[in-house]
Amino acid sequence: MSEWAGSRLLDVGKPDDDSGLLLYEPFYGLGEKPFSLSTDPRFLYKSASHTPVFDDMRAGIRRREGLVVLTGEIGVGKTTLCRSVLAALDRKMFAAFVPDPFVSREDLLKILLVEFGVVSVDDLVRGRLQGASRAELSYPLYEFLRSLEPLDAFAVLLVDEAQNLSTSLLEEVRILADLEGRRKLLQVVLIGQPELSSALQLPHMRQVKQRVTTHCELQPLDRDGVDGYVRHRLVVAGGCADRLHFTADALDLVFGATGGVPRVVNRLCDRTLQRGHAARAAVIGPDLVAQALADLQLGPPSGPALPPRPARPTVASPRARDTRTRFHREAPGHSRAAVATAALLLLGGLSGLTLAVYWAWAAPLLTARTALPAVKRPSMRIAAPLPAVLDPNIESVGIPIALPAPDAAGGEPPDGKAPTPRPVATARPSAPASQAVWVVQVGAFTEDARAASLVAQLARRGITAFTGAGSMRSGAPLHLVLVGPYTDRQAAAAALDKIEETPGVGRPILQLVPPATALR
Repeated sequence: MSEWAGSRLLDVGKPDDDSGLLLYEPFYGLGEKPFSLSTDPRFLYKSASHTPVFDDMRAGIRRREGLVVLTGEIGVGKTTLCRSVLAALDRKMFAAFVPDPFVSREDLLKILLVEFGVVSVDDLVRGRLQGASRAELSYPLYEFLRSLEPLDAFAVLLVDEAQNLSTSLLEEVRILADLEGRRKLLQVVLIGQPELSSALQLPHMRQVKQRVTTHCELQPLDRDGVDGYVRHRLVVAGGCADRLHFTADALDLVFGATGGVPRVVNRLCDRTLQRGHAARAAVIGPDLVAQALADLQLGPPSGPALPPRPARPTVASPRARDTRTRFHREAPGHSRAAVATAALLLLGGLSGLTLAVYWAWAAPLLTARTALPAVKRPSMRIAAPLPAVLDPNIESVGIPIALPAPDAAGGEPPDGKAPTPRPVATARPSAPASQAVWVVQVGAFTEDARAASLVAQLARRGITAFTGAGSMRSGAPLHLVLVGPYTDRQAAAAALDKIEETPGVGRPILQLVPPATALR
């Protein structure tokens, strides 16, 4: 290369203006910033500590058996590793990343619906889901997750800074992790600092801890890891050794100053390259690293140390020294004992006075009788609670719907189709309008076709089901799939036991319908 060409090459890296911003990437032949603080998966360096964690995380997400937990100190590259794991998984995957652990339960569901593409932000702000409750947000999310099963696809939720999760939000995450079809519908990954491991040992966290199947801990880089990490990022950014090179002494200083924490390594190396560009240096030595350390205030303070202030000489007689010794040895002990005794006497007097005043005030309240108001029981009772994630929040049970009349002869129907399946209970007398009845709720859908499909599926197994109409608080229609009615709870419970054994059916709900809204 000629001297002119070499000098022109050096001029490429000069700033375009007088703002003082040093763009060192063109000077070193780099196509992008090599030590950015962004979590780009391309820059993940699989060191001796990162490779096993990467493999365990990928296997844990693929198995979809329980919670996956990743812990590590601040800046070790947890988020970058998780994004790299997601990039290495199957394309039939929907991922949602929650960086803020202080959101509410409703906000968490909204983030999932938007990240998975179920609804738009406009639907949540000004559309049909504006002001929706947690139950109303749970229904479309659950329907979306169920729709992934026929496609052999799955969804992943990653929660960063999970050590700061509140108890209520952690309960919501646990409920989402328990959603099941043939397999887990949502794989949850908790990412946090080492405090997360300590929090999982607490008694109130035992339900979450029991669901953890993969727990990985990411460690900082060692000396060889820092060497490979710096070289890897330079290669990914388009650098080559003849244009840019860190010496071994420089990398020793980088490792000693950063402790192998990748985020701190990025800050220090980025500042070092700015110093190297200003000095037009292709070889980065320890002197440039030391200057960068001073700029970032990562190293010990520079400059000569101030000499210690000399002690002022004093002369004292033996009698004076003896007097000071007795004072320092004896006087503090006597004074502390006197102060402690006076404090105890004062506290005792105040405690007795306080206790007397309290009993004078509280005695009439403790001896007086208080009449409690009568509690009015609700007119409608539910025998089994609805699942927490699928609380339908229905305004009305539905309109009266007549059951189909069974074929008395038991022969073929006139249209030549398969005979009508026998109901679960052999005898189901119709209940008068003034009598409460029992029904078994099998499902609730926003689409009529889904409800009809479940009715047909139950009919093929000998269970007679029918649909009822309802509505949510938002006014959206809701189609219920019910089995019954039954005049007593024993017959309804027997039907519920048989329905629970039916594959593909979720958790049925035993429900008492009062006479005012009884089905017939």
